[in-house]
Amino acid sequence: VSEEASAAVSEEASAAVSEEASAAVSDVSSASAAGCGTKNNSDGLTIEVTGSHGMAYIDMTIELMKMFGASVEVNRENSRLKDDNLIGEDDRLKEADAIRENSRLFYKVRHQTLKAAVYETEADMSAAAYFYAAAAILGISVMVYGVHENSLQGDVEFLHILERMGATLYETEEGIVLRGPEGGRLKGIEADMHACSDQAITLAAVAVFADSPVTIKGIGHIRYQECDRMAAIVSQLKAMGIDCEMGEDFIRIIPGSPKPCVVETFEDHRMAMGFSLTGLKSDGIVIGNPGCCAKTFENYFEVLEDFADRAAR
Repeated sequence: VSEEASAAVSEEASAAVSEEASAAVSDVSSASAAGCGTKNNSDGLTIEVTGSHGMAYIDMTIELMKMFGASVEVNRENSRLKDDNLIGEDDRLKEADAIRENSRLFYKVRHQTLKAAVYETEADMSAAAYFYAAAAILGISVMVYGVHENSLQGDVEFLHILERMGATLYETEEGIVLRGPEGGRLKGIEADMHACSDQAITLAAVAVFADSPVTIKGIGHIRYQECDRMAAIVSQLKAMGIDCEMGEDFIRIIPGSPKPCVVETFEDHRMAMGFSLTGLKSDGIVIGNPGCCAKTFENYFEVLEDFADRAAR
């Protein structure tokens, strides 16, 4: 990806935080100010967070605080659900999901002194993911400058989902390189994306090229983001002639040959960027209202066009 693409990727920052996660991050940041900055507040501030998604953004906030000398005490309580009927592997996964959903986290920030530091902002993994996914389906290699395995961003897990589908990853000093499988032939998988749900649309868009069904789970909460993303994914896949089914928190996609259609974005930047990838391998895929990308990546389609030109050489 060109330096222009790298810069554009970096600009998106953390724009895709869900409202719930965003509120929690704001609260932890407020705790930093209250706990670190108020000398007579000896006990600091304690915040309780329930639920499961968006937690990577809180972890990222805490790690950033540490870089400036702050410490945060974290305590977790799990409400473990017992059911003697849970005996199979799938049942154990369901139990793990139930435990995660019933977790309670407590964050405490005491009074402390912060230190000055120089912080280099990471490249934006949420935006970089589109180019890594493109490489996977085109069977080419791509590196996005500044994306590293030790990224604080939860979306870096998306790279390992692509790895499970047949891509190869390796780290360089400049960033992670992903090499797509020969011919872009991806493997079908089941992926729990609760920790990187901003990429659920991205995975759905490339899942049509897999060699067997792809199930995306742990994404029930994306119904309440810029649009009902679960319904949007399913409706647009069906508009392409792709068979799929939707459950409470999962979508199962049966790969096929996408037919021409105009993709309805529902004013959602991730619908526009995600389904643009399908068009890299299938003719006649048109993105309605591509301008909605301006929310986070205004020149995305310019960068994608440059990327596609380079890939074709």
